[in-house]
Amino acid sequence: MIRSVQNSIGESKTQLFICPDDITAIRLKVKLSQLGLNSNISLKVPPYSEETNILIENIALEVQNHAFDIVWIGIGTPKQDQIATRLSSCYSHSTFICIGAALEFYTDLKPEANRALQKLGLEWFFRLMTEPRRLFRRYFFYSLPGLF
Repeated sequence: MIRSVQNSIGESKTQLFICPDDITAIRLKVKLSQLGLNSNISLKVPPYSEETNILIENIALEVQNHAFDIVWIGIGTPKQDQIATRLSSCYSHSTFICIGAALEFYTDLKPEANRALQKLGLEWFFRLMTEPRRLFRRYFFYSLPGLF
């Protein structure tokens, strides 16, 4: 992800990172600043809401007012997917990229699965073990039925 950011900044693209919370946004800002990657980058923490339409409206205002080239959405599935789908149809000048927990991994707020588990395709299992209350329903009631 950061390599993509570095490449796109080199092209003077304006970018917006949609962060899941203030702590992630602050840590991301520090890390990007340390790398000299803070030009052309904005961070946004949308208000928490179970209502996806509220999130979409909030982010849409930001995209509309600043005409970002790239919008990185890291607030989790399925909300980030719904937001990207809806906004990409309205703002064709922007590219919307769903990155899930990548911001939290990059800022060391969540542990990443080790390479062996990643290579075996078991990163989802590691995440389930580290956040069972939050991810059980998503994995087994929302994602699993979609596979069949």
